Amino acid sequence: MTGSILHPFSTSLVLRKIAGTLAVVALPCHQLGEAQHVSEAETMLEQGYGLIVIMNHFSLRDPLQILSWLFRNQTAGRRPITGPIAYHMLGTPIQFMTDRLRIQICPVVTAKTIELEGNTHRPGAGIREYLDAALETLCVGGILLLAPQGGRKSRLGKPVGRPLGNIVAHARRRDASNFALLCVGLGLPDVVDYSRKKVGGLNLLQAYDLRVGQPITISEALEKAGGIKMIDAWIFDRLSELLPPQYGDPVRKPPDPGFSNDRIFVEKGVEPYHGTSRTS
Repeated sequence: MTGSILHPFSTSLVLRKIAGTLAVVALPCHQLGEAQHVSEAETMLEQGYGLIVIMNHFSLRDPLQILSWLFRNQTAGRRPITGPIAYHMLGTPIQFMTDRLRIQICPVVTAKTIELEGNTHRPGAGIREYLDAALETLCVGGILLLAPQGGRKSRLGKPVGRPLGNIVAHARRRDASNFALLCVGLGLPDVVDYSRKKVGGLNLLQAYDLRVGQPITISEALEKAGGIKMIDAWIFDRLSELLPPQYGDPVRKPPDPGFSNDRIFVEKGVEPYHGTSRTS
């Protein structure tokens, strides 16, 4: 079970605060963009909304970076948190840490899992359980982490499947709509090559840039996107606006079907990204 808002003196909340403080040194980041976007997201949580934090994913550190950022926020740090994880990434250290921090992780069998572990698993196993846990978290005003790229990618690419659309469809069947979306773009200043070989690990002590978009309720997002069939392409477009240009597509090409025409495609030979940052 996901649980509810953490008690001010609970062990898990104390551990979250400690983890968030230690991460300032080991996982430093600079928060960019409008500070009011964070305040608006806090207000939504206080009003009882659940929140889906949608992020890009290029390194092992990305979910840890988002979690430590949430832990340092007085409102978000007390909320139940849920997120999917590839079955082959699930191990004792991760389970031990998430249990004590009251983070629910839901293992899902991916194509990479089959590639690494063979056909001992059914493709897509765990998705139903993940969707149930995601909806439960959102319904109690919690936070769901979602990386629409599926796994670590050296380029933005495009959404894998319909990760957000599936959650929205599942919520509709339960008559649940009291949740919002918050896009958070991650990047590394002065980095051009986002390949796994270069920056795919934990990148300890390196300062990440973290750019926060404007939160929006799922009802408003569906209206702007033109319905549930377009919601994944629409939110992916919003996420792309928060990313350093070096993480975009390497050459100019027409937009994918369903994407807005104003999406920026990066030319070859771009200069390194320099963010004007302030420490979060």
